[in-house]
Amino acid sequence: MSEAKQGKYKGIKQAALYYEKSLKNPEYKKITVQELLKKISSHVLDERVDASWMLLKIVDCHPLTLFENISKLNDFLKDESKEVIRNIAKIIEFLAYKDPVKIATSIPNIVDLLDDDDTQLRFTASLIFKATSRKYGKIVQIPKLLNLLYDVNEQIRLNAVSTLIEVNDEHLDKIITTLYQLLNDKKYQAEVIDTIFKISSKYPEKTVISLVPHLKNKDNIIRRFTLVFLNNFGGKNLDYLNNIIPQLISILHDKVLNNRILVSNLLLKISQDHSQDFKDSIPKLIESFKKEKGNIQLNVVAILINVNRNYPDQIEIMPEISKKLEKFAKKSNLKMSRVARQYLSTLHKWNDDYGPAIKICQDLIKRNPLEDNFELLINTAQIYHTIGDFKNAIHYFLEASRSSDAYIRLKSLIMISYDYILQNSFKLAADFLNKTKKQHEALSDLLSSKRKEQIYLMISYVKALIQFDFEKAKTHLTKISNLNDFVHKWEKRAEKNEFKNLMDIKQRYKQYSKNNQGNKKITNKEKL
Repeated sequence: MSEAKQGKYKGIKQAALYYEKSLKNPEYKKITVQELLKKISSHVLDERVDASWMLLKIVDCHPLTLFENISKLNDFLKDESKEVIRNIAKIIEFLAYKDPVKIATSIPNIVDLLDDDDTQLRFTASLIFKATSRKYGKIVQIPKLLNLLYDVNEQIRLNAVSTLIEVNDEHLDKIITTLYQLLNDKKYQAEVIDTIFKISSKYPEKTVISLVPHLKNKDNIIRRFTLVFLNNFGGKNLDYLNNIIPQLISILHDKVLNNRILVSNLLLKISQDHSQDFKDSIPKLIESFKKEKGNIQLNVVAILINVNRNYPDQIEIMPEISKKLEKFAKKSNLKMSRVARQYLSTLHKWNDDYGPAIKICQDLIKRNPLEDNFELLINTAQIYHTIGDFKNAIHYFLEASRSSDAYIRLKSLIMISYDYILQNSFKLAADFLNKTKKQHEALSDLLSSKRKEQIYLMISYVKALIQFDFEKAKTHLTKISNLNDFVHKWEKRAEKNEFKNLMDIKQRYKQYSKNNQGNKKITNKEKL
């Protein structure tokens, strides 16, 4: 402004002086804006250009005066000078972001700028509609906005997209195509991704329809991002994906590993609530299961198990899984129990349906040598214990207690006592724990220091339960939990279940005590 004061812009010298005074006296702000508006009405082109330039520079000086004179600004948009129009359009853009309602009368003039041959004017007009689309989107001439989707300026295209998605969902296919054209451009990629996520939230069903054709695109980046966008669907919006299961299944044969992982994750999500819609895809899923490995294979296993609930006669997946496990174990020179444990963790990952895991364990126990069975036996027993089938849990813990491994034997014996408690058989639990303590004395030296502590805490925990000392039991259970190195999510969930069991035992004891008030008080605190 000092240059203006010195007379470089002679026509706005007075406005420059007013502006300088406004820095000390706010009353001059309005006067400055009024002076510039007057100069923009001048018959002298240079004055109009300079005044519009200065007004743009100090646009936030006194916005209220600009809003009050919006009709004048609209008239200035018809100036013969492109430079004046550019400056005024930028001023209206500023006001649009301030308060779109107050520039309503400018909209018809801004519409005319959408097909102007001046790129900067089209760009500014597109920004104004981006700012006002929620209020005045329907006033826009849709054909003009659609034309902007093919503009040479990438940002103008994105601005047109932002306006169109606020107006309606009639042109999503063209909008998505426009966005995909910019997806490989690092400069616009983040905005494109954000816009597609926004569209998918606003128009989920039509977005799915518009995205599907891009699953067949030869460009791997396009296919990958399409799967990323579809994976973003969740909750009730997953309902819109059940109609494109065949198209998604075909991606299981994609050459790119990451795409196969993405689609297997997506199909797994869909199968949880729409497993009945996978009937025609069963052969291809089984083919993928046999061919794949790692996370994709695990996902396909879970999908087939979900589908198996609806079509049990069409899928004999359990024997296939068992064979696959055996083959993998031999190839990797690993114990069957170790490999099975990995699969069990996967089966427990998505829901609490332990049935398939039990079937796999039982099948593997039948098919493998006894010396490799004990960890499988204790795993099976643990599953039954977790789902509350204590009778079967005791059966498998008894089988596992024949192991030559000191830890498996002792843990199995302790868990038998624990499951008797959970069946309210405290006397049986106490008798069994006494026998376990004798075995513990004989086998303790065969345990590592950590496992020795775990077994000691487990015995102490069960002993505290038998004595109805629930505070001490909770302390022991917390220590056991802190000692455990959880590898799999299902183990963490099983551990949480033990705290619930503790609360249930405590609650039953309180209820029993209440019901037996006046009778001989329960005294099951004999020293073990």
